[in-house]
Amino acid sequence: MKGVVFTELIEMIENECGLEVLDQVLEETKLSGIYTTVGDYPESELYALLGSLGKATGLSTQEMLMGFSKCFFHMLSSQYQNFFEMHKTSFDFLSALDSYIHPEALKLYPGASVPGFAPKRISENKLELIYTSKRKMPILARGLIDQTSAFYKEKLNVEELMLEADGSVVKFILTKDH
Repeated sequence: MKGVVFTELIEMIENECGLEVLDQVLEETKLSGIYTTVGDYPESELYALLGSLGKATGLSTQEMLMGFSKCFFHMLSSQYQNFFEMHKTSFDFLSALDSYIHPEALKLYPGASVPGFAPKRISENKLELIYTSKRKMPILARGLIDQTSAFYKEKLNVEELMLEADGSVVKFILTKDH
């Protein structure tokens, strides 16, 4: 897993929970907490950090991933503003994830394992996205969808259908609320 995920998680823990909690999490996990954005790190370290953070805060992994999605989206929309400005609506942006945005991300982070988002426009107000990921983090995808909706100042109703019980394939049905 690319280090940018870890650097943003460490920053979120420090900003939201404080340095004391961050130190406690790192001590419990026996991890250094030293990550570079372009480095590669075991996915198990992410889950170790989240598990320890959950003990410290009482939050579930799902709640933490949803909160993390907000911080991660904020970083993406700040650092890669041009990706967002190219599109006028959340549907346009989300539809471009696989065809434009993820290939550009791979240029910045070679070797990254990005999730798949296969779009299917049903109507002007409805979009289906098929999420596929070996990481099985549909809650993070859902959080990023919600943040995209907020960024473009659109209200989306989101329905999730687990196509694989392990969360590796999920259909998101997005409907614009007028």
